[in-house]
Amino acid sequence: MDIRSQPEFMHEEALVGWVKSRALDNGYIVVKRRTKKSKITDSVIKVWLMCDRGGKHNSIAIFRRSGSKKIGCPFQLIGLYNEVRESWKLQVINDNHNHEPAQNLEGHPYVRRFTQEEQDMVENLTSNTWILVTFFRA
Repeated sequence: MDIRSQPEFMHEEALVGWVKSRALDNGYIVVKRRTKKSKITDSVIKVWLMCDRGGKHNSIAIFRRSGSKKIGCPFQLIGLYNEVRESWKLQVINDNHNHEPAQNLEGHPYVRRFTQEEQDMVENLTSNTWILVTFFRA
């Protein structure tokens, strides 16, 4: 995944969206690991991004062996906000994965999530007024 030639971004959402779309095109899923807010403005100034297979599984199971998709993938990026230029820049910590890209993403839990627009549409369609109208028509 070639992420070394990235533009500057005006918003955090644009940076994260760009990284996620580039990763998805290459068969990987990138998620937010954590964010850091400014103490003065209370806005996000730093965001850590990692592969969804990064980290390790912390199991507290005693009798049951539970599985995990986490295999310690070292892929990691950091998005930094530059207050002088008022833009976001991507810093590459490690751009290597220790696993092959997914061949089929249709069944992946992250890809199946609703977007914010889809969530809003479901909320509007299931509002109490529409439920009542449908109920009284029947």
